[in-house]
Parts: sequence; structure tokens; C-alpha cells
Amino acid sequence: MKIESRITPQRFYSLDVLRGLASLSVVLWHWQHFFYQGTKSTLFDVSKQPFYSVFYLFYHKGALAVDLFFALSGFVFFWLYASNIFLKQVNAFRFFVYRFSRLYPLHFITLILVLIGQVVAMKIIGNFIVYPNNDLYNFILNIFFISNWGFETDFSFNGPIWSVSVEVMLYIVFFIFSYLGFTRKFWFCILVIFGCTYIPNMPDMLVRGFFSFFVGGLVYLFYKKTGQNIKLPFIYFICIITTLLWVFTFYSISSNYQITISSEIQWIDYIVQVILKYFATAVLFPLTIFSLVIAETYKGSLGKRISIIGDLTYSMYLLHFPLQMIFIFIFYAFSLPKDYFFNEWLLVLFIIILFLASYFSFVKVEKPLQKFLRIKILKNKV
Repeated sequence: MKIESRITPQRFYSLDVLRGLASLSVVLWHWQHFFYQGTKSTLFDVSKQPFYSVFYLFYHKGALAVDLFFALSGFVFFWLYASNIFLKQVNAFRFFVYRFSRLYPLHFITLILVLIGQVVAMKIIGNFIVYPNNDLYNFILNIFFISNWGFETDFSFNGPIWSVSVEVMLYIVFFIFSYLGFTRKFWFCILVIFGCTYIPNMPDMLVRGFFSFFVGGLVYLFYKKTGQNIKLPFIYFICIITTLLWVFTFYSISSNYQITISSEIQWIDYIVQVILKYFATAVLFPLTIFSLVIAETYKGSLGKRISIIGDLTYSMYLLHFPLQMIFIFIFYAFSLPKDYFFNEWLLVLFIIILFLASYFSFVKVEKPLQKFLRIKILKNKV
């Protein structure tokens, strides 16, 4: 029995939900910011963090959610833009205006908020908060969205913006390759995936971005070739395998499980270490994306009722550090101990405020500014 619907959905709601969950995992990963001493991390009992028994994976490995962001972007951009760019249905000007109008307004707003916050922190606390390089040079890099292209020496201002800065470079490279027709080929994606890891002196952040973005693109190309005609039993099989891999991941992190090999053959040890290092980015994440899209292609929609979380992803991602700064200022003003950040209700309060702020930002700030910029720059209704 083949899948009932062979039409690619207009929107993959399941990917919106996955993107939202990835954003929340970054928020949980950054809960450690509350235990920093200025810009220096300090030792603290990770297991005491709120709801640790539920969120331990995110407290330990939440940083990998950024790689999932890159993979999701790769899938979505290959899906929505690659062919249209190649067929000249989307030109460079329109493509970059659309990306600029979506990303830049909130980036600029949060950059100014963090700038003000860091100035206040230096005056009343005597040091910056978490991210150290808040000078004019790094401010200019942030203004031009190139804060993490290799020109920087460390994180600065609204630190999480680093992945968006990398994505801006990826958009430029993606457009050029799509225009030339390279993104329509499996072999090209594979070449980029393996090649970017061997470019001399390439910053790790860019390597992560290129690797996962083109892995996501490869998932889309595979889906395009096979996803609409896969038989239902195989869909079940893929989804079961993906679920089991996630169970294994949760188990391995919770038990601090490690795979070791007793072997005098060094290349075997090397291969095992590479497999362990790239398991999430090269296996788990792409398989998860593929499982969701083939399931949604079959079902029609998956996660539609809660897909709003996907719309708020960018807002939550950029607003959570400014909100953390506000919490830190309040705690400093009332001389409250950092142990309060182990309290579960404080996490609940933080998430609620972040969600409400993100919703307000998306509806009242980002969407209106996005529409305004597109009409003004493109000179037509959008």
C-alpha cells in the first residue's frame, strides 16, 4: 500500500514544532548563564537544575539544537527556494530582502537592548554578563550580521545571534549554488558536507553550519526522490527506528553511557570517535526530519494545532538572553542568592514570560516591520 497523498504539503507543521522545541532546548541549555560569575562560568550542580529528571538531555546537550536549526533550514530552503532560484523565478534582490526583513528587525532591537543591558551591568555590577566582547569593533560586526564569520575573537552582545550570523553566510552561498544549479544534485551536497570539514582554519561555527545545512538539503533531495512514493510499512519502520534512536540517546545521556573499544588498531578507534561525534548531526537529526516529513506527507498534517511554537522560534531564541539579563538585574538589586535558579517555579515563570514576550514580538513587532520593509523596498504589496 502506497501513501494516500503524493502531494508535498504546503507547510510542514511538524517541522515548525520541531524548530520550536529546538529553541526551548537552547533556552534550557543557557539556564547555566544564571550561575556565571560575570563572563566566567562557575562550577555548580547541574543535576539540581529545574526539572532535571525530565530535561537532563537539554541541560547537557542542548547546544546541539543549533545544529538541528541548521539542518531544518537546509531542508526548508532546498524545498522552497532551490528550484525557484535556478529557474529564475526568485532573483537575488527579492530573496535577500525577504531574509533581511524577517531576521534583521529583531536582531537590531535585541542588539540595542543587550548593549544597554551590558552598559548598565558594567556600571552597577562592575562587569559584563556572560558575553565578554562588547566593544565598538564587535558592535559593528553585529550591525552587519557578520559577528561570527571568523573576524571575532569571542562571543559578544546577544551571543545566540552567532548561529543566525552563520546562516546569513549560508544564504549567500546557497543562493549562488542554487543559481548555478548545484543544489539539485546529491553529489554536490555530499561534496560540501565532507569538504567543509577539511577547509584549513575554517572556524568551527562555520563548519557546523555548512555541515548541517547541507545535510538538511540532502534530506530534502532524498525526500523529493522517494518520500512521496514510500510504502506505508516503510514509513512505520523509519519512524520506529527514529524513535528507538531517541530513546537510546536519552538513555545514554542519563546514564553517562560511553562506548569504548579495546583495540591496538588506531584507525578503528578513530572511526568510532567520529561516529560518536557526528551521531546527532549526521544520523539522528536528519533521520528525525525525514521521519516527520514522510509521516506528514502521508497523514496530511502533523502538529498543526501547536505549530504556533514554530512562529515564535526566532523570537524566543533572540529574546531569552535579554530576559535573562533582566532576571539577573532583579536578583542583584534584591541581593537574592543564585540558588533560587534551582527552583522549578522560577523556570516556569521564565518560560511563561518568554513565551508571552515572544508572541507579542512576533505579532506586534516582527510581522508589521517585515511587511513594512518588504513593501517599502520591493515597492509592491506582499
